[in-house]
Amino acid sequence: MSKVIEFPSASVRNDVEIERGFREGLAGHGFSEDAVEAALKVVMPLMLEAKKATAKDLGFSLNTSMSGAEMKDLQEKLSSVLKSYQAEISEFVQRLIVKIAILEASANSV
Repeated sequence: MSKVIEFPSASVRNDVEIERGFREGLAGHGFSEDAVEAALKVVMPLMLEAKKATAKDLGFSLNTSMSGAEMKDLQEKLSSVLKSYQAEISEFVQRLIVKIAILEASANSV
C-alpha cells in the first residue's frame, strides 16, 4: 500500500510548515536527506510562486447603471466564485508540486 504525503491545511500554509511537511513526507517514503534536500531546492520556489499566483485579487472598472445594492451583490458573487476557483487551482498545483517533489527525490536517491 502506498504512503500518503500529508500536506498542511490551508490554515497553516506558511513556508516553515510546508517545508516540514515535505521533509516528513519524503523521509516517510524512505528518501535520504540528500534526496530530500535536492527535492526541496526545486519545490520550495515552486510553492512560493504558486502561492503568489493563486492569491491575486481581481479588480476592474465597470460602467453600469446598477444600483449600489446590485453592485454589492455582483461583487460578492464574483468574489465567491473567484475564491472557489483559486482554491481549486491551488489544490491542483499543490498536488503537482508534491508529485514533482517525489520525482526529484527519486532522481536524487543514491
